[in-house]
Amino acid sequence: MNAGAYLTTSAHTLPSLSTSSARDLALTLSRLRTRLSKPLLLVTSASSSAFAFIAYYLYATPILSIPVTSVQFHADSFIPHTDLTAVVVGGGWEVYAVAAGVLAAVLPWQLLGVDQVERRIVAAGESVAAAEDKGLQTEVVDGESMSAESQKWARGWGVSGLLAAAGAVVGAYGSAWW
Repeated sequence: MNAGAYLTTSAHTLPSLSTSSARDLALTLSRLRTRLSKPLLLVTSASSSAFAFIAYYLYATPILSIPVTSVQFHADSFIPHTDLTAVVVGGGWEVYAVAAGVLAAVLPWQLLGVDQVERRIVAAGESVAAAEDKGLQTEVVDGESMSAESQKWARGWGVSGLLAAAGAVVGAYGSAWW
């Protein structure tokens, strides 16, 4: 979910706003940041924590190997029981650890890299809102700088989306094959 939100925002939403006026761009980007950043970071950290828990649990739990002679299979079972000597339960903690690590990489990237751009965008949005509250008709935000900030934000969120997607793919691989 969070990879899709990051990638959609960076690839579609932010570029579509680039034709807006500096005022509209500042207000819209400020609202987007307020509504999206914290929830997405919470989902990312929850997903990373879940994968880390699974990795720890699998690491701490001994691998269970059940001989096939003690397992009953039906003839139409999807498990290739003719070649199978044991059913292995557990293991594969490394895959979940990698998924947790890749997802966890989104947090410092967002907090140390992208957050600076987002703060400048929020400050511009707040200055536009304050000017409108006072009834000023003057332009308080530079259109070129807002467009540049929007492009930086899109690139930063694109990286976050790719990291989140990579973590989700690795975690799904672990779920499917381990």
